[in-house]
Amino acid sequence: MLPTVGLLQNMMQVINSYYGTMGHANSYHLRRSIYLNQFHRLQKYFVPGASFTKMILSPVALLKREGIIAI
Repeated sequence: MLPTVGLLQNMMQVINSYYGTMGHANSYHLRRSIYLNQFHRLQKYFVPGASFTKMILSPVALLKREGIIAI
């Protein structure tokens, strides 16, 4: 079952809230490690922003989810 766009947006808001809090500390390596080692399947839906300060919904994943493209 694929997540809905609404669910992905809610997940992104929660993730970005944590990443925003971690951004106030010297935590680049922690944020990078979380994305690379813990996101697993979520990496196809989220891409990191500059310096892993936030997550952005992957445009390719959204287009695929909506059936506009097939990859």
